[in-house]
Amino acid sequence: MKRRVVDKLKTGCREDSPQVLCRDAIAAFNRADGMPPEQLRKEINTAEKALVRLRDCLIDHQRASGGTEIARRFELDQVNTALTLVAGIEYPSSRINRSYMESARKLLDRVERELTDLG
Repeated sequence: MKRRVVDKLKTGCREDSPQVLCRDAIAAFNRADGMPPEQLRKEINTAEKALVRLRDCLIDHQRASGGTEIARRFELDQVNTALTLVAGIEYPSSRINRSYMESARKLLDRVERELTDLG
């Protein structure tokens, strides 16, 4: 089976690598830590946008590789879980669930290490 080369310009990664997108989301979570709810929402939205771009990038890598990159599939599953947690941070709207934010950050720390190991 011939392996396809993944061209970053043809993927959802655009100018950013998966590692950069992951670090962007982690940085937004770190900035949000301890903020009042009004300010926290802005950082959570920033993290969510980075996660969506990361997810799209990993999907594009999967498609370009013909689904043969098992490690990237694991990372994609972790990013999707983090997105689910992010969606739950502000619901119910009467309170902010900071434990979801911390859980998402821990998942992304692991994803970042995996991405770095893959190169």
